Amino acid sequence: MFFRNNLLGLLWALVISVLSFLPPSSFPETKLVGLDKPVHICMYGALTFLLIIGFKKQFSFKKLKNNAIALAAAFSVVYGALIEVLQGMIFVNRSMELADIVANAIGCLIGMVIFFLDRKSVV
Repeated sequence: MFFRNNLLGLLWALVISVLSFLPPSSFPETKLVGLDKPVHICMYGALTFLLIIGFKKQFSFKKLKNNAIALAAAFSVVYGALIEVLQGMIFVNRSMELADIVANAIGCLIGMVIFFLDRKSVV
């Protein structure tokens, strides 16, 4: 039951990982300056929202269900920071940016706000 309810959140986390570890040359050139931070905000907003929904719907772990918002936000922030650290330490042509970590955290807050505005999402 846990994995079925959290499949979208887990798959989205995987998508974030894959996109984060691809070389920058894999992405098309754009003339829009500063598009990077809004993308981070959207990706982590969606991740947090999906995790909250999945944590709330599952019944396998009561503490996870009862603390879904805080745990989803904590996971998303730590996950985003870990990916940034790995980009700086392991992957060639990638670098760690504190501004990306901040954008990820802002996205998490927005994901929580969207959840509060749309509580119908949870059974």
